[in-house]
Amino acid sequence: MTGANPWLRSPPRGNQISSAMFQPIANSDHTTPTQTRQPTRTTSVTQPVPIDTSPGARSSRQSNEINESSEQLDAANSEGHVEQGEGQTGLVPVAQKQVRKKTIGLGLERLVKRGNRMPIQVVEGQKRPDVPLQAGKLASETGVALRDQLPIFTSWKLYERDEGPAQVQKVLDKVATRLDVQVEHEGPSRAACTDIIKRGVKSEKNKANRGQVQLHQRTGSRSYIAHRYSLRPKYNNMELDPVEFFGECMNSPQNGRTQLADDIYSAARSTTAAVEARLQAQFQATLQAEREDAARKQEELQEQLRVQQASLEEHQSLLR
Repeated sequence: MTGANPWLRSPPRGNQISSAMFQPIANSDHTTPTQTRQPTRTTSVTQPVPIDTSPGARSSRQSNEINESSEQLDAANSEGHVEQGEGQTGLVPVAQKQVRKKTIGLGLERLVKRGNRMPIQVVEGQKRPDVPLQAGKLASETGVALRDQLPIFTSWKLYERDEGPAQVQKVLDKVATRLDVQVEHEGPSRAACTDIIKRGVKSEKNKANRGQVQLHQRTGSRSYIAHRYSLRPKYNNMELDPVEFFGECMNSPQNGRTQLADDIYSAARSTTAAVEARLQAQFQATLQAEREDAARKQEELQEQLRVQQASLEEHQSLLR
């Protein structure tokens, strides 16, 4: 275009849109810039947006809803607090800790809240349901009720007499409030729940027993035989005595031995040293006694040899 100034160009399209979005609107009281939303080039105002109904899209929408609710909660908690850079110094913004919501057992919770219960069907002769979902829910709900309701006895026989059956029935009734399972009368469902309770009691007892263990070996997944073999280069291919092997098994490369293990190891080493000294003294005394006895026997033999030699010389003199 002739006659136009080449240095004067029209502003970019983005700037035009930005300036159009913030055009002032006349007002009787005052004038404020109003932001107007412009339709994009790909979607129009009246064009409907397609919604993806696939499982992945539903999961993404649920995650977005959870994130939006978390942002709203953070915004509500941050109201009234002074943001950084507002004129006050020395304020450090504290990050809000986001706690993950419950994600396991939501389907069962919704059923229970609606007044419905998941049916559990156990075939005669079996101890678990055939359907994996039913088997998992039955095991998890029975385990939760067991840990909440049932005291742990030392033997299962105690649950079969006195107050034991009533305690087991409490667990069964608790499970029946969450699942549609027949536990009122004897049958495969009650037998399955009882078997789960029995195994759960054994697991809880094992957990309590493991909590009483005070000395934990530090060999990892390696067996004692393999660990003893791996220590041979350290001790010049010599066999370790039991005390040294105990110290090696209780020793961690990062943290060493615990205080209890170190005390036992030190006491065992001192005891072993005392025992070795006593055995050494006994060995020396025995060896000295054997030497004296051997010397005495040697003198007796020499005396007998001398007597026999004298007798022989006497006989030879008579023969002449």
